[in-house]
Amino acid sequence: MKGQTVVIRDIVKRYGNFEAVSNVSFDVQAGEFVSILGSSGSGKTTLLMMIAGFETPSSGRILIGDRDITHLAPNRRDVGMVFQKYALFPHMTVAQNIAFPLKMRGLSRSEIAARVADTMALVQLAGFERRLPSQLSGGQQQRVAVARALIFEPPVLLMDEPLGALDKKLRESMQFEIKRLQHRLGVTVIYVTHDQEEALIMSDRVAVMEGGRLAQVGAPAELYLSPKTAFVADFVGKMNFLDGDYMGTGTEGAIIALSEGSRVIARSGLNGSCGLISEGDRVRLAVRPERLRLAPKGQGGPWALPARVEAAIFVGSFHVFLVGIEGRGGAPLQVQLPASGATLPFQNGDAVDLVIDQEALKLFPATEASLGR
Repeated sequence: MKGQTVVIRDIVKRYGNFEAVSNVSFDVQAGEFVSILGSSGSGKTTLLMMIAGFETPSSGRILIGDRDITHLAPNRRDVGMVFQKYALFPHMTVAQNIAFPLKMRGLSRSEIAARVADTMALVQLAGFERRLPSQLSGGQQQRVAVARALIFEPPVLLMDEPLGALDKKLRESMQFEIKRLQHRLGVTVIYVTHDQEEALIMSDRVAVMEGGRLAQVGAPAELYLSPKTAFVADFVGKMNFLDGDYMGTGTEGAIIALSEGSRVIARSGLNGSCGLISEGDRVRLAVRPERLRLAPKGQGGPWALPARVEAAIFVGSFHVFLVGIEGRGGAPLQVQLPASGATLPFQNGDAVDLVIDQEALKLFPATEASLGR
């Protein structure tokens, strides 16, 4: 099995006056695993359904390899599809479900039997041939759906939130299983999910959708460390936000005056989306919980912010502290510190200094669209 490229060019999908997908373009390389990530209503599933052929674009083009498939029927696109509900035939055995695509293609009985046996071994279901879907666990049903999608050796596999119905532990196990199969077979995978952690774990690259538009495409580390917009920063991983006024850029970096009178330095300077801001403009600072630390009051250094611990939580490998900055209302900030034991270094109500990693601060215009998941 060998993957092929998928090219999406200027794709638009309208339903009356509503534009569900707005001028989306990106390429998926042969053998690449790309997730389309977004909240409900972002357009991610509509985009996948257009690649599969179950929806027709209002405008734009879709190519697989050198073939323009924009207006081809789904059964002529040569893509595998795994649905969220698996869509297994309840009256057919596991072997019959997996064999179905080959039967529709007119292969001989002996060839079908051989390929079914090979594929069932690949997804670790050997011995389950005669069982019905109702006799399988959720994870086993998911494996059958994947096997059925792979058995005719498609160059492209499309997956629409296939792990959404599984419990957390099984979902995590299947994430690695799907990734293992994809690496072994070399198939190109386009995977739709609303789970940002799942997208980061499984993908070579992630395409983040917001309101029908493509907000950013990049490797997981790029999206996490260098988000281009406040929406991407908020949607991919946990993020703290602080509002303030841009006071200009000095030798140490961008200077931001916070609403409670404190100042912070963003050493990375202005984010790419901040190119037009001027001194005095309202801005939004973003920083990950693990790039904050706490110090006893008065020991955090000249740029520390006076704060108070509102909650202290032990989460196994790390501690999470909810911290309110003195003089600032709104939601507390999350601080994540490595755990060397179950004993918390700070307790509820402690007065502390909040120390921000100035290299990790990201700066965005306050006028960006409101955040939300």
